[in-house]
Amino acid sequence: MIANRSIKKLEDEINLLATVKHPNLIKILSFVMESQHLCQVLEHALYGEIRDAVRRITIPWPLKTRICYEVSSVPFGLFR
Repeated sequence: MIANRSIKKLEDEINLLATVKHPNLIKILSFVMESQHLCQVLEHALYGEIRDAVRRITIPWPLKTRICYEVSSVPFGLFR
């Protein structure tokens, strides 16, 4: 069972992320937490998932990995 304190922290973080507006980020429209499950409603990704984009481009995998890492770390940098 997840502690109430952890649930509150997660809810606060999701609510904060939902306020972020940037053309390169998919917006969190809503979320529901029920028991041990979390459901997020996200904005439609017009050009598909990053996974598909990375597979389409023809650059070496180490560079693809670096790009994915840097993209995924952006939200953390927004709140520092």
